Amino acid sequence: MKLACPLVLILILTPIALQAADEFEPRNRIDVHVTAQVSFNPKENAFTYRYTVANGKAAKQSVWRLRVSMPDDGLVTGISVPDGWFKPGYTPKGLGWNSALRSLAFVSWASQPPFHIAPGRKEKGFSFTSIASLPGIVDYYVEGYAPPPKFPPGGAPEGPIPGYDDLTPYGSGVVGRTVGPVKPPAPLIPAVFVDYLIGMVEEATRLGWVHDKDPRHSLLVDLKEAKAALLRGDTKAARKKLKDALDGAHAGKHGGENGKKENDKEDRGEGNEEPSAEGAALLRYNLRYLIAGLQSPDKN
Repeated sequence: MKLACPLVLILILTPIALQAADEFEPRNRIDVHVTAQVSFNPKENAFTYRYTVANGKAAKQSVWRLRVSMPDDGLVTGISVPDGWFKPGYTPKGLGWNSALRSLAFVSWASQPPFHIAPGRKEKGFSFTSIASLPGIVDYYVEGYAPPPKFPPGGAPEGPIPGYDDLTPYGSGVVGRTVGPVKPPAPLIPAVFVDYLIGMVEEATRLGWVHDKDPRHSLLVDLKEAKAALLRGDTKAARKKLKDALDGAHAGKHGGENGKKENDKEDRGEGNEEPSAEGAALLRYNLRYLIAGLQSPDKN
């Protein structure tokens, strides 16, 4: 009979133990594909980013949240949202439960049933405008809908749930890469920026945004020859090679987009431009920025 009391105490204490993380349903049981289109308004020096979120038929959850990150504050205005979704939000740098979140700014969209993106469906209407920026490669974060973790009274952890919230740097959803705004370099060092473009081409190729082996090789050759010209002080030759690369990007040779060569009107930024897919947007606008920098008096 002396063992009865300790046994009772054990039975009472056991139910308030924390629920194991593997008992929570993570929000990554989706088959998500995020695509982007980028357009430029030369009169306002503003880019508009438009995103489409598709949830594949194999998904086990509906999509209810999208975030697009950016490395700098103050780049976003005019956020738009699909019908039925909550008012979008902007989160500046410095907020969040870990260093990855605090190092970035975010545009966020969220919804409630029946506006979740069901398996086999897609949703457009996610967009924002950005000024004083260039298209770069950034992260997106998407969550499928699952019931939030529940704990017995007094059993909820004070911070993130290990094995759940830390499945990615941003939460228990899915992380991928897309196109979003980044600040232009200050100052512009042309040879360094060419190296940045070469790295961008390599990543865009891995992501499937720059198509075909031969055009990619041609683009890299143009960029490397432009850098060599810059290093020997031949700005004229560098501009020519960069314009060759720009013509290829504009015509779809490198970026998977159909069109014509850059003309004088477009070089001056006077025409309204059609939206560009990821690879073409990255190449076109970053090459144009570099060429314009080389044409400045202090770059000749």
